[in-house]
Amino acid sequence: MKVAIEARALNSKTAAGVKTYVTELIRNLREIGGAEYEIIQDNIPGWKLPWWMNVTLPLDFARGKPDVVHFTKAAVPKIKTVPTVVTIHDIIPIFFPESQAGLQRLLWPRTLRHAALKSDHIITISEASKRDIVEQFRVTPEKITVTPLAVDLERFRPVNHPPQQLGTPTSQGGANFLPLAKG
Repeated sequence: MKVAIEARALNSKTAAGVKTYVTELIRNLREIGGAEYEIIQDNIPGWKLPWWMNVTLPLDFARGKPDVVHFTKAAVPKIKTVPTVVTIHDIIPIFFPESQAGLQRLLWPRTLRHAALKSDHIITISEASKRDIVEQFRVTPEKITVTPLAVDLERFRPVNHPPQQLGTPTSQGGANFLPLAKG
């Protein structure tokens, strides 16, 4: 099986969020094996993205003939030419449009809706996100697979001391606290 993975997130300057997801997805899929993976890592400026997504990629797919394409940033071409899987981490732009700046405030809700409706399958990170996608976009729950994000055990390790109560002094002299934010 030939799987194309849209991996624009790897071009991000920050090492968090979707970039981490895509990095670990590719690393682990290659480790598991069982398919041929084509990584699409084009660095596309925002103003060229619609052309790239809707013209360049479909032409590339016609030449490369992948069996399936995994879109990792919640966007899929307007016209689907191959079976698609899309990762929709959450739909925060629908519930909190103020979280998006400028034009993104208008584009993200449409992009998310289109991705949910046009893809063959959706991957999301939690049961809560799955419920939101089902309710907001009226897709069937069977179309969605929940794959919770995991901890990178090479970077993070469990602590070897008993947990302390919140607000109690730590061995470093500070106090444990639970940060809360209000919009």
